[in-house]
Amino acid sequence: MFEEYQPYLIRKFKGLWDRGTNDSCPPDHFQDCLNMQFTDNGVKTRDGLEQTLASGNVLRTHSYKRIGEASRDLILKAGGNLYDSTNLGVPILTIAAMTDFSAINVYNRIYISPHNGIKGLPGEKVYVWDGTTIRAAAGIAPTGAFTAVNSATTGIVEAGTHLFAVVYETASGFLTKPGPVTFPFVVADGTKKVDLSIPNGPAGTVRKHVIATRAIADYNGNQFGQEWFFVPNGTIHNNSDLPLTVNFYDS
Repeated sequence: MFEEYQPYLIRKFKGLWDRGTNDSCPPDHFQDCLNMQFTDNGVKTRDGLEQTLASGNVLRTHSYKRIGEASRDLILKAGGNLYDSTNLGVPILTIAAMTDFSAINVYNRIYISPHNGIKGLPGEKVYVWDGTTIRAAAGIAPTGAFTAVNSATTGIVEAGTHLFAVVYETASGFLTKPGPVTFPFVVADGTKKVDLSIPNGPAGTVRKHVIATRAIADYNGNQFGQEWFFVPNGTIHNNSDLPLTVNFYDS
């Protein structure tokens, strides 16, 4: 591919060419010369810029980079406040017992493990920071009020007891455990839809998926010994809309 390439030594550089087309540019001129600085014997790439941040009580810093962005720093200060260098006014995470942390940059996200310099903190977890939102890694199962009732609208939900739950989808596409802790249920008569009120997820939730069981003939209260399915048209593509009416055949 490069067999015909021959290097050309410019012994005297005469500047930018602006007297004709690019095809007529002589070898001792440049067609373009951006972000360059001149030396005594040539030219080189212009030196970059460095940002200096003034901040006290710093315990640990960690540099990282996101695709298409300038380098950033995570800065841990006394009191367990962790900042991103783009905003030193508001911490992205506050854990009072955190005096140190470990971090790794993977898939354009940074995973943060808070600790005290010796071992992890009891009851804590790994966090994910995407440059805008921080959340617990692997997501948190839904909590809060989740209700399911027979709708006043005619539908096709088959007769019998149906359990309902919600699964959150995080920004990385991970699906959390179903929740809340106690799954609501309806006893359908086979002629109605089901109205749901769905709790919002934590920061980092991008979708909410409703799952349900087929009709259970003799429900004994064992909500974990059932087979679950994603409900058709049971996905909310944001983290704000609450009500949802679903209508589906068990088949």
